[in-house]
Amino acid sequence: MVRELYGGIDYGKIREIIREEVKAVGNNITLENLLLLEELDSLWGWKPGETGEVHKRFTEVFDLKVDQYKWTYLEPKEEVDVRFYSRYAFKYPYMFVELHRVTESWFGIGFENTGGIFAGGCWFEIYKDDAGWHPKFTVTPGYSKGVSLDIGDLYPELREKNAYRLWIKINRGWAELHIRDPLSASDWGLKAVVVFASRTDIAYGAYGEGKIVKDTKPYYVAVINSPIDFVQTALIEGKVKPGDIIKNLVIVDGDPTPPRAFTAHTGETKWPETSIDSGSLTSDPIPVNGYVNKTIYFMADQDGTLDIEVMTHSTLNWRLYDSISTTGGKLTVYKMTGDALLIRLKFTPASYPATINEAEVVLL
Repeated sequence: MVRELYGGIDYGKIREIIREEVKAVGNNITLENLLLLEELDSLWGWKPGETGEVHKRFTEVFDLKVDQYKWTYLEPKEEVDVRFYSRYAFKYPYMFVELHRVTESWFGIGFENTGGIFAGGCWFEIYKDDAGWHPKFTVTPGYSKGVSLDIGDLYPELREKNAYRLWIKINRGWAELHIRDPLSASDWGLKAVVVFASRTDIAYGAYGEGKIVKDTKPYYVAVINSPIDFVQTALIEGKVKPGDIIKNLVIVDGDPTPPRAFTAHTGETKWPETSIDSGSLTSDPIPVNGYVNKTIYFMADQDGTLDIEVMTHSTLNWRLYDSISTTGGKLTVYKMTGDALLIRLKFTPASYPATINEAEVVLL
């Protein structure tokens, strides 16, 4: 039948070949590589709910469409509450998606492990009330409070927006959220980092509220008391109706420790080209948890002292890890061998004014 409809081409065989090639490189869900709408039903399953509840197939809820720019997107056929989990699980997963919301009720998309009650997850959630839209990043290690970070508190302009282009990544040491306005040409913005920690006095997955250690621009930093499972299923849950768009969805296995280069900053002020007229300058926290190779690059136009501080999870206090003498006009390269959840830098010039030329932490 397929061959008769499509001029003798065996599309069933082609799909099987593609599936085998995909398996060779790891799990992935990408709207762009779907050959038939029905394949969505093999990728997503309904999460069991109340007894007697009618389960829905993915294609009963969503239509697969293409916009004027040839981008593929999902749009609900009717107003309905959905609870879909991917049939695949992903290791150190990465999700890219663009959302356009018209429904003001709660909606979440991201990762949640259904294999065990202590496995936890992280997701982007959004709803609207009298204050406007609330775009949040929630990370929990399981049956625990974890943290729920309202990005609109840092960026009030997001309260007025109902469209977000975002990506979520679970690493070995932390989970992170990046957001960009899909109508803006501005660069991607890291908006939240949640660092994982295991304390000997708190069992894995046990109750324990996460702690926000930085709640100022450009991004949140928080610590939760237990790691979340690095193997996660994808989640789409909440109320949807026609006009709500899930666009350019990509979910793949990821690198447990993707390369990162954090420029030191204090608030929204980046250290490079910053002038110090008196005293010292202390950076905001920089996540390093899970990385073996941590290299600090620093240069200023005056001699001085660069302190490296670490945050201890037991007390959430900053403690001096090492102190380095730096030479004006010369690049200092320092490899940190000890482990830490978060670090920060503190520079005290020997004379004033002093201008910082370079200040970054490279993680590999």
